[in-house]
Amino acid sequence: MVDLEYDKIRTGLFSGKSVGYESKLIRPTATGEVRSLTMYDYDTQRRLGSMEYEIDGSQVKVNGFSFDEWDDQRLPEGFLKFFIKKMKKRGVSKVIVELYDTGHRTHDKLTLFKNMKFKTDTTGNMTGYQSWLLTRDI
Repeated sequence: MVDLEYDKIRTGLFSGKSVGYESKLIRPTATGEVRSLTMYDYDTQRRLGSMEYEIDGSQVKVNGFSFDEWDDQRLPEGFLKFFIKKMKKRGVSKVIVELYDTGHRTHDKLTLFKNMKFKTDTTGNMTGYQSWLLTRDI
């Protein structure tokens, strides 16, 4: 099942960018479901970002987060705000993200989640990469 929603993200005092969101069920699990959320530019139909997450009762775990347009921080922030609002409507009370230092955009992702009031805990580098556990009660 695919859900489509549209929104406008403020990019200036009197301007905004029209975006579309596609939410897709990937697979059901024993206690919930795994879904993907993709953000598109409404005008060009270009993919801007996506995330995969697993809903398990009253908490959601983000398994993957990618975003292509980091020039304007308001776009990934709007994507994350939309996701949190969507989870609130579903009755989720906690969002958990595990972020690994695997690329040159890791700092941008970490800053984004910190600015969105996620609590940050460094989980070490057992796999050879630095990792962080980010949590937020909603």
